Amino acid sequence: MHIAFTLITAQVLGSLAAIIARLIAPDNLGPGDVFPDFSFYRIGDSLDPFLKPWFYIGLCSQLFICVGYFMFFRKVWKVFHHRR
Repeated sequence: MHIAFTLITAQVLGSLAAIIARLIAPDNLGPGDVFPDFSFYRIGDSLDPFLKPWFYIGLCSQLFICVGYFMFFRKVWKVFHHRR
């Protein structure tokens, strides 16, 4: 029962965060100028579509979080596994 409550609570909080973010965002109808548009890029064109620093900051943050979780839980797994 507590797992279901946790999942439902996380879903509700995530939905509320998305609703509030969409309400207060300056460009609330789309991704705006943050996400690079690779669909129109052809080899030889300028690198302007790739020069979106907020996209790469968010991407690096997501990767850092995933690597951090992996390193932490792998360490925890090793500690608990060696105690047996």
